[in-house]
Amino acid sequence: SVLLACVYLGSIAQWVQTDVWDSGLLRSRLGSHWRRLALYSALLTGASLLAVVLLVMLWAVLQAFNPMIGGLFISISFGVGLLATLYLFLVKPAIFLGDLGVLEAIHESINLVKSHFGSVLGFFVLLNILSLGIGLILTRISVLPAGLIVAVGVNAYLATGLTIAIMLYYWDRSGYAFKESGHTAEEV
Repeated sequence: SVLLACVYLGSIAQWVQTDVWDSGLLRSRLGSHWRRLALYSALLTGASLLAVVLLVMLWAVLQAFNPMIGGLFISISFGVGLLATLYLFLVKPAIFLGDLGVLEAIHESINLVKSHFGSVLGFFVLLNILSLGIGLILTRISVLPAGLIVAVGVNAYLATGLTIAIMLYYWDRSGYAFKESGHTAEEV
């Protein structure tokens, strides 16, 4: 599945960068993109599992001490998890468009979110509302005769559009679009 994700995201990144699709370029980058995305997925999964285990143990202790503090701890933990998701929101575009390693992509994502916090937060919320709304609509369509086929096709089309939007957002905010054109952000 990581390999298919690399072909999909690599194709979109190539279109964002050059407006042209080149299978040779995609193949030449596929190995490095696969390694980076697999490593990022492994790091994210490992860190998430470790965090969940530690948080559950701490929650159990706090819950035994005072249930109100335990509930507050869960709420705060959820907020911190959402904030971490926001700060890691642009890692995949950094890997595919910036051609950065995993740690550099994480650093780039954090820095971009810090420098454009309001717009990244707004974009993140908008994308999630659209995704949830589309999911609700497509769930209702999928129960109709032949609706599943329609729902899968529509979901693929809309999800690709949202993925392109994320890539373009990163491309514009990171400054790569200006570097490619030979201009600076101040000139435009």
